[in-house]
Amino acid sequence: MPASSGITRYRPDHRGNRLDAWSIEQSGCTTILKIRSSEETADHIVGALPRAEVRTPGRESGWSWLFRMDFRPPDELTDFLRLLEEVLVLRVRRKYHLDGAAALDFYKIPDTAGTLRDSPTAQLVRAVKYAESTDAQRHQAERVLCKRLSRIVREHLWFDKATKIVPVPGHSSEEVAASVRIGTAVARETGREIVEAKSRTPSRPPAKGMSHAERSSLRWNFTVDEDLEGQTVLLIDDVYQTGRTMEGVAAAAKHNGAKTVLGLAALRTLSNGSANV
Repeated sequence: MPASSGITRYRPDHRGNRLDAWSIEQSGCTTILKIRSSEETADHIVGALPRAEVRTPGRESGWSWLFRMDFRPPDELTDFLRLLEEVLVLRVRRKYHLDGAAALDFYKIPDTAGTLRDSPTAQLVRAVKYAESTDAQRHQAERVLCKRLSRIVREHLWFDKATKIVPVPGHSSEEVAASVRIGTAVARETGREIVEAKSRTPSRPPAKGMSHAERSSLRWNFTVDEDLEGQTVLLIDDVYQTGRTMEGVAAAAKHNGAKTVLGLAALRTLSNGSANV
């Protein structure tokens, strides 16, 4: 997929980005991958191809990042790049806790008239979360989300390295949260071990209703009892809004020895302060 003529410098969205363009070239025994996308997308490729040499080409080239591979790239590389064209790669606040994160889609997307409306993924998440859904609707939505998220886990060459899945806890210990139901289903579907994360408080308000101080405190609000020494762990959540909850669970996983902690959510809200869910 060569770059088109007259392209402008790529301007990433701080909320999340898809892979904009890519090209693979062969030069003798060396494979050159060029992409146009965000730094976070480049990090995902580095996570999948840690032996690759990465640099930023000149801005006049139209490409954001260049990867030089003096080794045979995995056969699944093309499928992985096509996946990154579909998936939102998210910018995380604290990479020393959460090494990378992605989501299926934004919560709101514009229709043909430019009006923001719930994305198809948001409609599925609403069916899972809210009481007005029938049992049949909820179970069907859970199955569809599980299939879509499981595909990401299998085809994402970095996420596929995860040996454990940790569903992100919900707001109340008195009910099983949508994130836990979905995360548990994905773990079973992909054959990963489920590890439980616990909240230090029995209940808390949703992140959208928290003050800045309350959101900051989420960083220390979770525990993971299992020894994760040297493991790559994948966190599963339904909605990524401020990122604080996922960061808090990631911090707990790192505290218990996890080497790499990644995150996968069904949705990314349009802004940290929006009240979409």
